[in-house]
Amino acid sequence: MSTNNLKREASNQAAKPNNKRAKNSRQRSDKRATKQPGQPLDDRREWTREWAGLPKSSDITQSGPKLPKRKCAVIIGFCGTGYNGMQIQPHGNVKTIEGDIFVAMIKAGVISPDNSTDPGKVNLQRAARTDASVHAAFNVISLKMIVDLPDTPDIVEKINEHLPNHIRIWGFVRTQNSFDARTSCDSRSYEYLLPSYVFIPPSPWSNLGKRLKSSHPFWEGVDETEDIASMMTRKRAYRIDSDTLDRARETLAQFEGSHNFWSYTIGKGFRDRSSQRFMKKLTIQDPFLVEGNEWISVRFYGQSFMLHQIRKMIFMLVNVVRTGTPASLIPTTYTDLPIVVPKAPGLGLLLEKPHFNVYNSRVKENNEHIDQNAGERINKAVEKVHKQKGKDAEAGKTDVEYPSDEQIKSETTKQINGDRRELIDFVPYEEKVEAFKHEYIYKRLRKEEVLGNVYSRWVGMIDSHEGQQLDYLNPEGVITESAIKAGKKGVKGGQNAQLDGADNSGVKATLESDDEDNYDKKALKSGELEG
Repeated sequence: MSTNNLKREASNQAAKPNNKRAKNSRQRSDKRATKQPGQPLDDRREWTREWAGLPKSSDITQSGPKLPKRKCAVIIGFCGTGYNGMQIQPHGNVKTIEGDIFVAMIKAGVISPDNSTDPGKVNLQRAARTDASVHAAFNVISLKMIVDLPDTPDIVEKINEHLPNHIRIWGFVRTQNSFDARTSCDSRSYEYLLPSYVFIPPSPWSNLGKRLKSSHPFWEGVDETEDIASMMTRKRAYRIDSDTLDRARETLAQFEGSHNFWSYTIGKGFRDRSSQRFMKKLTIQDPFLVEGNEWISVRFYGQSFMLHQIRKMIFMLVNVVRTGTPASLIPTTYTDLPIVVPKAPGLGLLLEKPHFNVYNSRVKENNEHIDQNAGERINKAVEKVHKQKGKDAEAGKTDVEYPSDEQIKSETTKQINGDRRELIDFVPYEEKVEAFKHEYIYKRLRKEEVLGNVYSRWVGMIDSHEGQQLDYLNPEGVITESAIKAGKKGVKGGQNAQLDGADNSGVKATLESDDEDNYDKKALKSGELEG
């Protein structure tokens, strides 16, 4: 084939459309064509153009010199009531913890005007992307921020001035440049608080009680028409017995280890590898009394958690125990059998803290290496100046000023100290955080439970449910065909708003279940939430 023919053939090949690429392009065009007027063509582009609640690029005017940014881990705590989760979202009507913190940082000056329009510009990440209404005693965000502000001796105090009292910055540390709060976090600890009365078996006149032929001494002499106030007085006087508590602990232990938790989240299938999660340690603390009400704390320590996972685990724990279902049911929920596992209320969920064991070990090793070589590094710095001084003398340069050995040692020591990094340590803040938890989390939690009877309403919805989704709650501990058939309707972690732990509708700060589900669909697009 001649050279001209080869060129012609190459030109023809280049001109041929890639069918697969063309098909994908048409599909994208079709999808864009269905968008409503004024709706962004691409959510990701919209995110970098205008974030919810943040300044627009057109509003930014640069004033003063640019100050250097440093990679930091910022330690925070918050009461999540009334918020649609931790992670900042591009939707204008979505209120998030990160959104409030980011705006406060802009106002405090640790984020420059140039970087204020998009959190991506400062590499904002978070250790745990908590779900709507979930609280945190400790969480960590990482970003590049200005740490040396003129006339600002206390940056933490400055940021907190622009935050509501239920969101606090506890402190921050300089980190290695490679630090990322999400990927550097190797495990998380959560707490779920609930009143002990949720373990009371279903009433004999409820749908679930009739199916199970339930009978329990608590219901003896109780009239099913009894008013709510009297019923709640009875429930709050209940004290869990040791046998029930032992069964709860035995049931919770079934969740420990590495399992496929696809039924305990939404948007994932059985074969989705990310459904495999490792639960390191799960415990139930001894019951405690607060203002005459008995509460139980369930602690979760795991590598990571998926959206709604803990709330669904709490549902399963509570209802396996209160219905007399054997704990052996739990392992069968890790199989490919589709079942509906509703959520417990988000009200009682608290992120205790993320863990950075691997990162802290690396920092320790690096600091030890720096310390071991500090003396040699100082000597080399002094020697370098002496050599340069000798060369300049040989060259006849007599007007050069040199730092003294003490000045060299002092400057080099500053550089060495600047190279060292602090550990991410929560201990210095524990006293403040304990007071914060009681004032802004536990107190609000108990108040909302008393005002709205949140947990009583939740178990009431479960007991009155008429469908077959919960037929796996039975004395044999087997997943029935009826439960599987009902579960197939929501095969990827089936949801049922009527069964979910809808928070108290009388408390405006919380979300109803249907609102949560709509938010979940948006949230799953932007990143996996936790809890």
